[in-house]
Amino acid sequence: MKTISSIKSGNRNSGHYNAWNSMKRSLSLFSGFNALHFALIICMAIAFASCSNDDTDSVLYENPGNTDSDRAAELESVKYAVKSFEDINNAVAAGFSMESSDYLGKGIYYYTNKDRLDHTFEMDKPEGLLYRKMSDGSLSLVAVAYRVRYSISNYDSSKLPRPPYGFSGTDDFWSNHTATQIWALNVWINASNPEGVFATDNTSISNTVATRLNQPMM
Repeated sequence: MKTISSIKSGNRNSGHYNAWNSMKRSLSLFSGFNALHFALIICMAIAFASCSNDDTDSVLYENPGNTDSDRAAELESVKYAVKSFEDINNAVAAGFSMESSDYLGKGIYYYTNKDRLDHTFEMDKPEGLLYRKMSDGSLSLVAVAYRVRYSISNYDSSKLPRPPYGFSGTDDFWSNHTATQIWALNVWINASNPEGVFATDNTSISNTVATRLNQPMM
């Protein structure tokens, strides 16, 4: 599955700015018109601003909660929700099956539960689990993977659809998979990641068998 693009933050007020400039130009052209025409121009300017703000390329989507403590609490809740899946046998019993044994080209085992794949983001029910093979042959859970279908209510093939709100703050930038119409987010809950806990890849993990330690894998 190829990542096509990721939502980027932008200027929330760009639509209003452009609308105001358009209105000023209109007023200079129609300064001789009566009050009815002036009111019509004002209405058109407001409508233009509304349309501009619907452009997903210029809107920052974020969860209203934006403190580090909010996000830390959410990550702890995810760890708790998937703790039983640290045993791969429990994950399989819960409906997860292996989709890849070389995810990201790093020998990471990617298990998915297709029954969970829908249009809703559920923090405590990730659609995927990422495992790293240990030297003793066992699999160690390093991350969870969220996969959310495009929202039916706002899908427009001519525009980039809105990603889920996800976690608190603005760090969880969702990858957009246009071919399958799915938003994707990896969360490295049990592995240190220099790129950040929400990065798609983890540059600290190489395609080698890891030795089990008491600390998270580096």
